[in-house]
Amino acid sequence: MKRIPMLYTAKGWTVLGLFALTVIVILPALNLVTGPDHPLHVSGYIINLLGKIMCYMMVALAMDLIWG
Repeated sequence: MKRIPMLYTAKGWTVLGLFALTVIVILPALNLVTGPDHPLHVSGYIINLLGKIMCYMMVALAMDLIWG
């Protein structure tokens, strides 16, 4: 019997979706909602760095699709 990779299952997509939700929505919201002295506060530097990393990931994906 052939084993199905974890990402192709419903559980894998759920985990990936929750991770994406955390990075894209919840971390910037914590930056805006919590104060600088709060333990859940995420600094503006981290938000900026994550934005740059996601942009570079999109560029890498686009280059991979273009070059094949």
